[in-house]
Amino acid sequence: MYEAHFGLAQLPFRLAPDPRFYVDAAPHRAAIAALMDELRQDEEFIPLVGEFGSGKTTIARRLLEQVHGSRHLIGELPGIRIEGDDLFDRVGEALGLDEAGDDPPVERLLRQLQD
Repeated sequence: MYEAHFGLAQLPFRLAPDPRFYVDAAPHRAAIAALMDELRQDEEFIPLVGEFGSGKTTIARRLLEQVHGSRHLIGELPGIRIEGDDLFDRVGEALGLDEAGDDPPVERLLRQLQD
């Protein structure tokens, strides 16, 4: 109904973020600029936090389009309530790190990040 009325191919507002519908508003540009500054300063860890629906995922994905993958190792941890060793497994998975071995997840992750 709304698609036809507004001439849209699909609805732009869904529960899952869709970076195709990024709006280049001043707060978004400011957030991306701040994150890029942190990367230029070689910060090792840059958290991006905010209220539900505030655009964190869209901002992060837009930022990923601007950074060099050969210089930065970047991963996304979608979802909430990650606890214990699951956190290390999820970080390793998001970063594409090797899962082989009998070592605890935290040891594998630290060893691979140091390498």
